[in-house]
Amino acid sequence: MFSFLPRLHPLVVHLPIGLLSFAFLLSLMPSGRRARYEPALTLSLAIAGVSSLLACVSGYLLKRSDSYEELLSSRHQWVGIATCVVCFAALAWLAWRRPLVWLASALMVVAGHLGGTMTHGEGYLFATGWEEAVDTSLAAAPADSSVPAIVDNSVTVNPYRDQVAPILRTKCEGCHSSVKRKGGLRLDGEDWIRKGGENGKVLSPGDPMGSPLYAHLVRPMDDDLHMPPKGKRQLTKAEIAVIHRWVASGAPFGDIPRASMDTLLPDESSSASVEVGEGETGGGEPPPPPPALPKADVAAVTGLRMRGAVVQEVMTGSNGLYVSLVQATAVDDSLLLLLGMIREQAIEVRAPGLEWGDARFLSLPAFPNLRRLDLSRTRLTDAGLQHMERFPALEVLNLYGTQVGDGIAESLAPCRRLRKVFLWRTAVTDAGLRRLRVGFPSLQADDGRQASVSNTETK
Repeated sequence: MFSFLPRLHPLVVHLPIGLLSFAFLLSLMPSGRRARYEPALTLSLAIAGVSSLLACVSGYLLKRSDSYEELLSSRHQWVGIATCVVCFAALAWLAWRRPLVWLASALMVVAGHLGGTMTHGEGYLFATGWEEAVDTSLAAAPADSSVPAIVDNSVTVNPYRDQVAPILRTKCEGCHSSVKRKGGLRLDGEDWIRKGGENGKVLSPGDPMGSPLYAHLVRPMDDDLHMPPKGKRQLTKAEIAVIHRWVASGAPFGDIPRASMDTLLPDESSSASVEVGEGETGGGEPPPPPPALPKADVAAVTGLRMRGAVVQEVMTGSNGLYVSLVQATAVDDSLLLLLGMIREQAIEVRAPGLEWGDARFLSLPAFPNLRRLDLSRTRLTDAGLQHMERFPALEVLNLYGTQVGDGIAESLAPCRRLRKVFLWRTAVTDAGLRRLRVGFPSLQADDGRQASVSNTETK
C-alpha cells in the first residue's frame, strides 16, 4: 500500500535543502536586521526540521528497498539524521540558533554530496569535462558509419579500456557500481561484468542480442526492460554501436589484434538495433525479418494500440513487428483475435505477467516468423506448450516464473531454431534440463542457478 514512500525521498529531500539555504542566508545578516526576520527564520527552521524528518524516513525505506553500498549509504543516512536533529536544536535554542544553523547547513552539504555520489557515482561533481571528452572522441567517427572506428594506428587495441569502459562509467555506473548495485549488478570492472546480477549473466561474448548488456539498450523506450531507464541520460547511437561491436568481437577485456576489430563491419541487424536504441523503431532481439513480409493490417495494428499494446516495426520498412502486451487494458479473446491478424508480421511478442493460461495460449494461430516470445510470470503449464510447431522460427523463449515442468523437452521439439530458453523459477528439474539439452545440443538454458548454460559448456 505504501510502496511509493521510498520513491518520495528524492522529492522530499529538496525541501529542507532550500529552507536551510534560506535560513543560512538570513543568519548572515547583521544582528539589527536579523531581528526583523526572526519569525521567517523560525518558520523556515520548523518546516526544514519536519521535512528533513520525512526525508530521513523515506530515505531509510529507500535504502532497504534498493541496493546501495553499505558504508556510503550509512554515512549518508547518519549525516542526514544529524542534519534533522540540529534543525530542531536551532529551532529550540534561540541563544545558539545562529551557529546551529551554520552547522545544519554544513551537514546538509555533506549529506547532499553523499546522496549525489550514491545516485550518480563517484566523481560525478567534476566529471563534466571528462564526459565531454568521451563524447567528442565518439563523435569523431564518420557520420555515415553505424559503428565508429577505433582511432589507433597500433597493431593491437583495447576496445574495453578505451571505449566501452568510459561509456559504462558515464551512462551506467550511476546505478551499477560499487556505490549502487541495482539488481545486484555492477558494471565497473571485468569480474563484475562477467558475474552478472540477480537475473543472471549480462554478457554472452560474440552474441550481442543474447547479451542483456547490449540487448536492453535497444529495446523500445517504453519497454520496462529498456536501459538506461526513461528519464536517465541515454546512450547515443555511436555509443550503442561501440557496445555492439565489442560484444560481437567476443567481448575482450584485454589487448586484441587491431585487424580483428577492423574486419568486424556493421551488418543489417546491428544497424537495426542501433536505430531501436534511438527510439526510432521498436523491437530489439531478432535479426531483420525476411524482406517479403506483407504490410500488416492497419486496422489490427490500430486496434491493438487502442487496447494499450505497443506495436512497432523492428526495422524501418521491414514490416516486421514488435508487440508488447505489458500495458494492454485486457488480454481477452478480442485482443488475441487482433494479434492473430498480424501473425505473419509478428517478430517479437512480449506478454509477461499476464493472466494468460494454457487455453488462451493454445487458441493462438501459427506465427510463422515469430523469433522471440516472452511468457514469463504467466499461468502457463506443460499442457499449454503443446503444438509449438506453430512457431517454427522461434529462437528465444522466456518461461520464467511459469508452471512448466519436465514435459518441456518434448513440447519444444518442433522448435528447431530455438537457441535460448529461460526456465528460472519453473518446475523443470535437472533431469528435464538434461533431456532438453539432448534434443538441442547448442541450446542455452537459463535456470537461474547457472545462467545461460549450454550443452557444449557442460561436457
